[in-house]
Amino acid sequence: MFHGAWLRQAVQGARNFASILHTMGVPAPHLMAWLTILTELIGGLAVLLGAFVALVSLPMAAVLLVAMLTVHLPMGSARSSC
Repeated sequence: MFHGAWLRQAVQGARNFASILHTMGVPAPHLMAWLTILTELIGGLAVLLGAFVALVSLPMAAVLLVAMLTVHLPMGSARSSC
């Protein structure tokens, strides 16, 4: 949730994230970047407040599952480097 909290960082982060998604071949990378950021931001805030948890948990799980299957497992970043 923290990476999308400030507008300037969110805009710059969204541009960088969209570039990464474009490199990965994701369709509509700018749209998908903003949808991902908003899902994590709004979903994280809702969970933190204990509101609409059942409603936001499915989109948040989908974002995490896609990230796990497309980035974390193939790149090996699921392992701790400590």
